[in-house]
Amino acid sequence: MKGSGAPGGEIDVARLLPPPRRATSAVPSVPAVPAMRATPEAPAERATAPTAPGEPPALSVIVPTRNEALNIAPLLRRLEAALDGLTCEVIFVDDSDDETPAVIAAVGETSRISVRLLHRGPLERVGGLGGAVREGIRMCASAHAVVMDGDLQHPPERVPALLATAREQAADVVIGSRYIQGGSAHGLAGRARG
Repeated sequence: MKGSGAPGGEIDVARLLPPPRRATSAVPSVPAVPAMRATPEAPAERATAPTAPGEPPALSVIVPTRNEALNIAPLLRRLEAALDGLTCEVIFVDDSDDETPAVIAAVGETSRISVRLLHRGPLERVGGLGGAVREGIRMCASAHAVVMDGDLQHPPERVPALLATAREQAADVVIGSRYIQGGSAHGLAGRARG
Protein backbone atom coordinates (compact mmCIF):
# COMPACT_ATOMS: atom_id res chain seq x y z
CA MET A 1 0.00 0.00 0.00
CA LYS A 2 1.48 3.36 -0.97
CA GLY A 3 2.01 5.95 1.69
CA SER A 4 4.63 7.05 4.15
CA GLY A 5 6.30 5.41 7.07
CA ALA A 6 8.31 2.63 5.44
CA PRO A 7 11.08 2.54 2.86
CA GLY A 8 9.78 3.14 -0.66
CA GLY A 9 6.60 4.79 0.64
CA GLU A 10 5.06 1.44 1.64
CA ILE A 11 2.92 1.14 4.79
CA ASP A 12 3.56 -1.90 6.94
CA VAL A 13 -0.06 -2.95 7.50
CA ALA A 14 0.98 -5.53 10.11
CA ARG A 15 2.17 -2.69 12.36
CA LEU A 16 -1.33 -1.18 12.31
CA LEU A 17 -2.96 -4.33 13.70
CA PRO A 18 -3.38 -4.78 17.44
CA PRO A 19 -1.22 -7.42 19.14
CA PRO A 20 -2.79 -10.85 19.61
CA ARG A 21 -4.86 -11.26 22.75
CA ARG A 22 -3.35 -13.25 25.60
CA ALA A 23 -5.10 -16.21 27.22
CA THR A 24 -6.94 -15.23 30.39
CA SER A 25 -7.72 -18.77 31.51
CA ALA A 26 -6.88 -22.27 30.45
CA VAL A 27 -9.71 -24.19 28.80
CA PRO A 28 -9.30 -27.76 27.64
CA SER A 29 -9.58 -28.27 23.90
CA VAL A 30 -13.19 -28.79 22.81
CA PRO A 31 -13.54 -31.25 19.93
CA ALA A 32 -15.61 -30.42 16.88
CA VAL A 33 -19.27 -30.77 17.77
CA PRO A 34 -21.56 -32.21 15.13
CA ALA A 35 -24.60 -30.12 14.27
CA MET A 36 -26.24 -29.20 17.56
CA ARG A 37 -29.89 -28.35 17.21
CA ALA A 38 -32.24 -27.45 19.99
CA THR A 39 -35.72 -28.94 19.81
CA PRO A 40 -38.15 -26.26 20.98
CA GLU A 41 -41.38 -27.41 22.60
CA ALA A 42 -43.63 -25.74 20.02
CA PRO A 43 -42.82 -25.63 16.30
CA ALA A 44 -44.00 -21.99 16.19
CA GLU A 45 -40.95 -21.07 18.28
CA ARG A 46 -38.53 -22.26 15.58
CA ALA A 47 -36.56 -19.44 13.99
CA THR A 48 -35.49 -21.53 11.04
CA ALA A 49 -37.39 -23.90 8.83
CA PRO A 50 -36.63 -27.56 9.38
CA THR A 51 -34.39 -29.26 6.85
CA ALA A 52 -35.72 -32.44 5.23
CA PRO A 53 -33.44 -35.44 5.72
CA GLY A 54 -30.65 -35.31 3.15
CA GLU A 55 -31.55 -31.75 2.13
CA PRO A 56 -28.80 -29.17 2.63
CA PRO A 57 -29.59 -25.91 4.42
CA ALA A 58 -30.23 -22.82 2.32
CA LEU A 59 -27.35 -20.99 4.01
CA SER A 60 -24.20 -21.66 6.01
CA VAL A 61 -22.97 -18.80 8.19
CA ILE A 62 -19.26 -19.07 9.03
CA VAL A 63 -18.13 -17.22 12.14
CA PRO A 64 -14.40 -17.27 12.97
CA THR A 65 -13.97 -16.46 16.66
CA ARG A 66 -11.15 -15.74 19.05
CA ASN A 67 -11.92 -15.01 22.70
CA GLU A 68 -15.44 -13.72 22.03
CA ALA A 69 -17.53 -15.58 24.61
CA LEU A 70 -19.67 -12.54 25.47
CA ASN A 71 -20.76 -12.07 21.85
CA ILE A 72 -21.97 -15.61 21.11
CA ALA A 73 -25.49 -15.49 22.61
CA PRO A 74 -26.35 -12.03 21.18
CA LEU A 75 -24.99 -13.04 17.77
CA LEU A 76 -27.07 -16.22 17.64
CA ARG A 77 -30.22 -14.40 18.84
CA ARG A 78 -29.81 -11.80 16.09
CA LEU A 79 -29.15 -14.49 13.47
CA GLU A 80 -32.26 -16.41 14.59
CA ALA A 81 -34.38 -13.30 14.12
CA ALA A 82 -32.77 -12.31 10.82
CA LEU A 83 -32.97 -15.80 9.29
CA ASP A 84 -36.53 -16.58 10.41
CA GLY A 85 -38.03 -19.11 8.00
CA LEU A 86 -34.75 -20.14 6.34
CA THR A 87 -32.98 -23.42 6.81
CA CYS A 88 -29.48 -22.56 7.92
CA GLU A 89 -26.48 -23.56 9.95
CA VAL A 90 -23.91 -21.51 11.84
CA ILE A 91 -20.36 -22.82 11.80
CA PHE A 92 -18.06 -21.42 14.47
CA VAL A 93 -14.36 -21.92 13.78
CA ASP A 94 -12.89 -21.01 17.11
CA ASP A 95 -9.26 -20.17 17.88
CA SER A 96 -9.91 -19.10 21.48
CA ASP A 97 -7.86 -19.58 24.59
CA ASP A 98 -10.75 -18.62 26.86
CA GLU A 99 -14.21 -20.08 27.54
CA THR A 100 -15.60 -19.25 24.07
CA PRO A 101 -15.81 -22.89 22.86
CA ALA A 102 -17.75 -23.92 25.97
CA VAL A 103 -20.10 -20.95 25.52
CA ILE A 104 -20.67 -21.84 21.85
CA ALA A 105 -21.49 -25.43 22.83
CA ALA A 106 -23.88 -24.33 25.59
CA VAL A 107 -25.65 -21.64 23.56
CA GLY A 108 -25.79 -23.99 20.57
CA GLU A 109 -27.78 -26.48 22.64
CA THR A 110 -30.60 -23.96 23.03
CA SER A 111 -30.34 -22.24 19.66
CA ARG A 112 -33.09 -22.60 17.10
CA ILE A 113 -30.40 -22.63 14.40
CA SER A 114 -28.16 -25.61 13.75
CA VAL A 115 -24.80 -24.78 15.34
CA ARG A 116 -21.51 -26.53 14.61
CA LEU A 117 -18.19 -25.87 16.31
CA LEU A 118 -14.63 -26.53 15.29
CA HIS A 119 -12.24 -25.45 18.04
CA ARG A 120 -8.66 -25.21 16.81
CA GLY A 121 -6.01 -25.62 19.48
CA PRO A 122 -2.84 -23.51 19.45
CA LEU A 123 -0.98 -25.93 17.16
CA GLU A 124 -3.95 -26.23 14.78
CA ARG A 125 -4.40 -22.50 14.08
CA VAL A 126 -2.86 -22.63 10.65
CA GLY A 127 -3.44 -19.51 8.56
CA GLY A 128 -4.98 -17.34 11.28
CA LEU A 129 -8.29 -15.72 10.31
CA GLY A 130 -7.98 -16.77 6.65
CA GLY A 131 -7.27 -20.35 7.71
CA ALA A 132 -10.34 -20.31 9.96
CA VAL A 133 -12.49 -19.09 7.06
CA ARG A 134 -11.11 -21.88 4.82
CA GLU A 135 -11.92 -24.49 7.50
CA GLY A 136 -15.45 -23.09 7.79
CA ILE A 137 -15.97 -23.23 4.03
CA ARG A 138 -14.85 -26.86 4.03
CA MET A 139 -17.53 -27.62 6.64
CA CYS A 140 -20.41 -25.90 4.79
CA ALA A 141 -23.43 -28.03 3.97
CA SER A 142 -24.99 -25.26 1.85
CA ALA A 143 -24.16 -23.96 -1.61
CA HIS A 144 -24.39 -20.43 -0.13
CA ALA A 145 -22.10 -19.22 2.65
CA VAL A 146 -21.76 -15.95 4.53
CA VAL A 147 -18.62 -15.14 6.51
CA MET A 148 -19.08 -12.72 9.38
CA ASP A 149 -17.07 -11.63 12.39
CA GLY A 150 -18.09 -12.80 15.84
CA ASP A 151 -17.61 -9.33 17.34
CA LEU A 152 -21.07 -8.09 16.20
CA GLN A 153 -19.60 -5.45 13.87
CA HIS A 154 -21.10 -7.27 10.88
CA PRO A 155 -24.87 -6.84 11.26
CA PRO A 156 -26.67 -10.22 11.13
CA GLU A 157 -29.75 -8.37 9.90
CA ARG A 158 -28.00 -7.83 6.52
CA VAL A 159 -27.48 -11.56 5.88
CA PRO A 160 -30.87 -12.13 4.16
CA ALA A 161 -30.12 -9.29 1.69
CA LEU A 162 -26.75 -10.86 0.85
CA LEU A 163 -28.39 -14.24 0.23
CA ALA A 164 -31.18 -12.68 -1.84
CA THR A 165 -28.66 -10.82 -4.00
CA ALA A 166 -26.62 -13.99 -4.56
CA ARG A 167 -29.74 -15.89 -5.62
CA GLU A 168 -31.27 -13.12 -7.77
CA GLN A 169 -28.07 -12.35 -9.64
CA ALA A 170 -26.67 -15.91 -9.66
CA ALA A 171 -23.56 -14.32 -8.15
CA ASP A 172 -20.56 -16.30 -7.04
CA VAL A 173 -19.56 -13.59 -4.55
CA VAL A 174 -21.59 -10.88 -2.83
CA ILE A 175 -19.82 -8.40 -0.58
CA GLY A 176 -21.40 -6.23 2.08
CA SER A 177 -19.46 -3.00 2.55
CA ARG A 178 -19.69 -0.02 4.87
CA TYR A 179 -17.91 2.05 2.24
CA ILE A 180 -20.66 2.27 -0.38
CA GLN A 181 -23.44 4.80 -0.70
CA GLY A 182 -25.60 4.58 2.40
CA GLY A 183 -22.96 2.61 4.35
CA SER A 184 -21.31 3.73 7.56
CA ALA A 185 -18.12 2.78 9.39
CA HIS A 186 -19.28 4.66 12.49
CA GLY A 187 -18.22 2.92 15.68
CA LEU A 188 -15.44 0.83 14.17
CA ALA A 189 -12.00 0.92 15.70
CA GLY A 190 -9.04 2.45 13.89
CA ARG A 191 -7.91 5.81 12.57
CA ALA A 192 -8.69 5.05 8.93
CA ARG A 193 -12.28 4.01 9.68
CA GLY A 194 -15.24 6.26 10.31
